Amino acid sequence: MPNAVDLYHKVQCNVLLVDYRGYGHSEGEPSEAGLRLDAEAVLHTLLERNDVDQAKLVVFGRSLGGAVALHLAHKAGDQIAGVVLENTFLSISSMVDALMPPPLACFKSLVLRINWDSETLIQSISTPILFVTAGNAV
Repeated sequence: MPNAVDLYHKVQCNVLLVDYRGYGHSEGEPSEAGLRLDAEAVLHTLLERNDVDQAKLVVFGRSLGGAVALHLAHKAGDQIAGVVLENTFLSISSMVDALMPPPLACFKSLVLRINWDSETLIQSISTPILFVTAGNAV
């Protein structure tokens, strides 16, 4: 929450925070399909509002939220102005490859329950994207 307050004050923009199903105070079980549906519902609601200027609508995602933001950019096309990604990943598979020691690589299929293949998806997005990372982020 402090990051959203800082963003509001420094950039002087409205900020909408979402707890996806199974995260934060939301009920349900987290899943890739569920996160996609939740994010699409939020975006649809914003786009239907008369007081939201689509030319100024930017989707932000951090970590897993980056994959969700890219999904929204893919679905929304030119209905949003841009995407900001902070410390996200190319895919869950590539992240597991980078973090799992080689002797344990044979167990990769047991770890992968979600995909989030942003590396493939990003190729179809024409909306401007800003990548933000710091330090030794993988």
